[in-house]
Amino acid sequence: MSAPFVSSAKSGLYTKFSVLPLTFRAYISTPLSFLFCLLFLFVTGEDKKEKEEEEDEEEEEEEKEEEEEDEDEDEDKDEDEDEDEDEEEEEAEEEEAEEEEEAEEEEEEEEEKEEEKEEEEEEKEEEEIGGGEEEEEEEEEKEEEEKEEEGEEEEEGEEEEEEEEEISRWSGFFPPLPPYPFPPSFFPPPMPGKEEQKQRDSKQKEKQEEDAEEIVKL
Repeated sequence: MSAPFVSSAKSGLYTKFSVLPLTFRAYISTPLSFLFCLLFLFVTGEDKKEKEEEEDEEEEEEEKEEEEEDEDEDEDKDEDEDEDEDEEEEEAEEEEAEEEEEAEEEEEEEEEKEEEKEEEEEEKEEEEIGGGEEEEEEEEEKEEEEKEEEGEEEEEGEEEEEEEEEISRWSGFFPPLPPYPFPPSFFPPPMPGKEEQKQRDSKQKEKQEEDAEEIVKL
């Protein structure tokens, strides 16, 4: 190997591989040592390249893993958001169903109240109709009783007139008797008057009518 080549090689090595220690640079003066250095540098360069490639691959893998993790997180977030939306929709549907049920219950209650009012009105009308009929019947019965009483009074008056006429006839044939004090036990006790009997009869009729009305109501 010529001297200029060695000098140029030395200068290049000194410039490119200045990292080597000074003790190792002393051995570059010979060609064998120069070749050995080249091999050493070649091997170390390949090792560095491999290390760099491995580091690059590791970085790429880490980036991919991070991207995958980010994608997984995004997917999880999307799933959570979808679940939240589904839950909100279910809650909204449940609330709507509850509101519909409450509205239906209120409508049913209103219908029941209206039916009860109608039934009460019908009962009142029936009671009014029944009360009017009862009043008419009572008035008719009272009129009949009054007519009967008037007929009885007329008959009694006619009987009394006939008795008075007979008494007046017989009094002309016999003179009046002198007053004589009879003992009180001689005459029977006075009979109750016809008016009292009429009152009792009317009271009994009223009681019978009241009893009949109570039985009809029951």
